[in-house]
Amino acid sequence: MDPVSAAKCRARGITHVLKRTLVVDLAAGDHIVIPGFLQVYTEDKDGYASFRADAGTKYVVVSNQDNTLTARLVMSEGLDVADGRVVTQAITDKKSTTMKVVPVP
Repeated sequence: MDPVSAAKCRARGITHVLKRTLVVDLAAGDHIVIPGFLQVYTEDKDGYASFRADAGTKYVVVSNQDNTLTARLVMSEGLDVADGRVVTQAITDKKSTTMKVVPVP
C-alpha cells in the first residue's frame, strides 16, 4: 500500500485492511476474510484490497499444517457467530491465496 493510501486509511479511522496472502503463510490466530458472492473489489500492486476488513465472512485460523487449513467462523454478514463452527480445507496448491486482515502499513 502506498503511503498516500495508508494515510487516507488512518485519517478515516481504518486500522486494518485486507492483503492477498499465500495460504501456506497463515498461522494460528491470523484473521482472514472471504468476500461474499459477487462482491467486487480491486487490489493494488502489493495485494492490498479495496474491500473492507470488517465486511464479508471472517475466520480466525486455528491451525495450518500438513496441507490442511482449519479456521473458526467468527463473523458473517456483520453478525457475530457464537456457535463455534469450524471449517477445514485441504490445501493442495501451494500458490493458493486468501485475504488476510493486517494492520494499515
